Amino acid sequence: MSLTPTIYSSSDAGAPALSGQAGALAALLDAILVDGYGAGQSAKAPLGWTREYQQGGTLRVYRNSPDTGTGHYVRIDDSRPIYATVIGYELMTNIGSGSGQFPLASQRADGIAWGKSNAASGDSRAWWAIGNEFCFYLFIDTHNAGIEQAPAVNFAGNFVRSNVADGWNFAISDSGATSIAA
Repeated sequence: MSLTPTIYSSSDAGAPALSGQAGALAALLDAILVDGYGAGQSAKAPLGWTREYQQGGTLRVYRNSPDTGTGHYVRIDDSRPIYATVIGYELMTNIGSGSGQFPLASQRADGIAWGKSNAASGDSRAWWAIGNEFCFYLFIDTHNAGIEQAPAVNFAGNFVRSNVADGWNFAISDSGATSIAA
């Protein structure tokens, strides 16, 4: 594995489509983080995260590298159209429970909303991602206005800490929205 970033795009050969349907973001993150996509010369290797838990096509728990990162967990609930909810954990014991949750349930009971599309349809939305086994950014053109104007910019993973004693250098982006319409 490498800390060298890899760039992914919805325009890549064999890239998964992202839409406003349940399970679309989970499938995209499976491809980017764990499985890779494409074939032959155009194949894209995954970022090197692991899929620790999976339930059906909509619930996933991903973990970044415990060797180069903190090994924290990102739980995605992609059971809704339009947006998925995201919660981070320091440790997890199954798909629904763990310790060191962030944000706290008292801050966001349902988690952070990551928008997929402004319409609950199968219409594809452009996306672009960059990352490594440490962290990733995911840009999504939720309103189909052009990827350069993507209103959804999501981040999950480690960031460089200024104090090496700080064990809290893992974050999940939060726009403050509770849904794509907010």
